[in-house]
Amino acid sequence: MKIQSMADVESEMRKVARGEITSPDDTAEPSMEFRAPERLTLSPEDQCALAEALINPPEPTAGLRRAAQAHHRLIKETR
Repeated sequence: MKIQSMADVESEMRKVARGEITSPDDTAEPSMEFRAPERLTLSPEDQCALAEALINPPEPTAGLRRAAQAHHRLIKETR
């Protein structure tokens, strides 16, 4: 079954609660693909640069500030 709306989600949750559904439908389309985490190996110099950037991050650029404001407006509109 493909979920189309919140009503579909609620209906499926009720079925699970009643015990009508005990396992995922094998024919259902996956909604997300999960990958194994990748390991990244940094040189000692890169480790120092990363630590320095985390401890003393650079000032946000004008573009980052605009993006943050746009994000804030978007989140505010959806609430």
